[in-house]
Amino acid sequence: MINRKTLTVLLSVLLTVLSSHAQQKPSKKALEAYEKAVYFYHLGEYDKTLDLSRQALKYTSKYLEPYMLTTEVYLLRDDKEAVLSTLQELVAADIEFPCYVFLTLAQTKQKMGDYEAVQNYLSQYESCPEKNAADEWNFELLKKNCEFALNAIENPVDFSPENMGAAVNSEFSEYLPCLTIDGKELFFTRLLPVEKPANNNKEQEDFFVSHWEKEKWSDAEPLGDPINSAYNEGSGTFSADGRILIFTACAIAAKVYGGDREGYGSCDLFYAVKEGDSWNNPQNMGGLINTALWESQPSLSADGKVLYFIRGDKTRNNSGDIYVSYLQQDNSWGKPIKLPDNINSRGKEQTVFIHPDDKTLYFSSNGHPGMGGFDIFMTTKLSDSTWSDPLNLGYPINTHRDENSIMISRDGKTAYFASERGDGFGKMDIYCFELPKFAQPKPVSFMRGKVFDREDLTPLQARVQLYNTETGMLIHSFYSDKINGEFLSVLSPNREYMVNVFAPDYLFYSDNFRMKEDQDTWEPYVKEIPLQRITVGKSAVLRNIFFDFDKVELKPESESELSILMEFLRWNSAVHIEVEGHTDNQGGEQYNFNLSEERAKAVRNYLISNGVDEIRLTYRGYGSSRPIAPNDTEEGRSVNRRTEFKITKE
Repeated sequence: MINRKTLTVLLSVLLTVLSSHAQQKPSKKALEAYEKAVYFYHLGEYDKTLDLSRQALKYTSKYLEPYMLTTEVYLLRDDKEAVLSTLQELVAADIEFPCYVFLTLAQTKQKMGDYEAVQNYLSQYESCPEKNAADEWNFELLKKNCEFALNAIENPVDFSPENMGAAVNSEFSEYLPCLTIDGKELFFTRLLPVEKPANNNKEQEDFFVSHWEKEKWSDAEPLGDPINSAYNEGSGTFSADGRILIFTACAIAAKVYGGDREGYGSCDLFYAVKEGDSWNNPQNMGGLINTALWESQPSLSADGKVLYFIRGDKTRNNSGDIYVSYLQQDNSWGKPIKLPDNINSRGKEQTVFIHPDDKTLYFSSNGHPGMGGFDIFMTTKLSDSTWSDPLNLGYPINTHRDENSIMISRDGKTAYFASERGDGFGKMDIYCFELPKFAQPKPVSFMRGKVFDREDLTPLQARVQLYNTETGMLIHSFYSDKINGEFLSVLSPNREYMVNVFAPDYLFYSDNFRMKEDQDTWEPYVKEIPLQRITVGKSAVLRNIFFDFDKVELKPESESELSILMEFLRWNSAVHIEVEGHTDNQGGEQYNFNLSEERAKAVRNYLISNGVDEIRLTYRGYGSSRPIAPNDTEEGRSVNRRTEFKITKE
């Protein structure tokens, strides 16, 4: 969720700088009015603060402190016009004032998009004789922002935002969109008024969800229990299969006002797991991820092993930084690490999003050169695991207003973001637009499947492992849903994969496939996976056992499959198997028999050499006598050239 607390700009210098500047000595009435104004300022009664500051100036017109206090109130209220008029009146009043006033004028004009005026005030700041060294970073950033903005306006990027419509947006604010990998569900945060608040807030954040049905988005509905509560929830991220939700909840507030979500700080990260169509009760992510600070806006990598999020920093006026945590072998999350200084600036970073390609990171920042306020940036993870310098997405995607909460579809073409625009339904709405080519990440696809019992079709929870066929590296290991047996995994195109599926009391399943090369038209790989119970006489094909043409030596890429077979035999220690070799019908009958038998023998010998008791293993070659596909096509012959194993004892 977005931290809306306005940061004060001038109060920190008010007590240390102002007393050194010559001004008209305030009258007794002016001083009394000003002291009362300060008192009500600290109580948060800003209307009284403004009235008393004006009284002080009526009694003594050249009185610096009331001007500065008035400016501070208008800054808190984000009333840019009032800030300008107050400070311009101060500049014209012939009073000595701190040089920082020119920076505040420049910042205010930047927020209004008047970059020529920004340049003018920066020039006056440069000429100011008593500059504070602590202000130099703000000055340099404003200068770079102005240069960037003027150039960006002269060279706009293509940008045609489209409102997501009344099914998604409402009269209230919608923001922080989150789209599932398959593009079928859109989750987002909505800020709603509360008629009978359970706490002191008159508004609260809840999750809503809309479904893509019949070529349009359905009317958004609350995500409901147990995720939504009477307290704030928002800024969620999903695992690729949509079964794990990590989100932000203000745990301390919930505890104070009678809720049951205990936490470590003002807002913490929680997670929930979906089984079938139901979510379990959310759990706090623990004391490594969460601290006494503010943790929010998570983004989970496609493989579920890397978590990015924002953590506040009280030493820098609650500024936010991007942190990353890695999933450990015991399924706990490791100690978060702050991303490097070329990503995290001296300003604020927020609304981080990692694309499913696991290499392209998007975020918002007001600390890198941009249009002013929060701009959207992107950075790419390089081959040495460092991050490229952030790239501003340009104008008019970014403007002098705040832009944030961007997310990108899996094909890398469509972006979603929240904005408050004149054509909306009210306050902030969610928009989509085609991302410029230079800002598009690499597209990804996904494999969707279902595991079930071959005989009675009962859905099964099974371990699914995906390997890169060329390297033999394990890419992703996960479990199908124990209620419906479904699973989903993100994959890259133009690559060959091996898949192994394993469940207790069942023969394991293996297959291999290649994602299509045409990145504009490829479709997800969909696979139904029936598993057979372990029964004498039943067999399973080992589709990821590989031999070179006319050879009997196992290729290295067979080792992943053989490791799964050895694991199966360890899990089922009473099982004996026969390794079977099969060929297509090309070549002579005796030749095929000999080749298939030698290949089956090679598999048996590999298992024995890796610790499997040879008494549990036999082998046999069948040549081309048992085809499972027609031999009149290369595809069919390829299927027939296979290794199987059959249960001979259980």
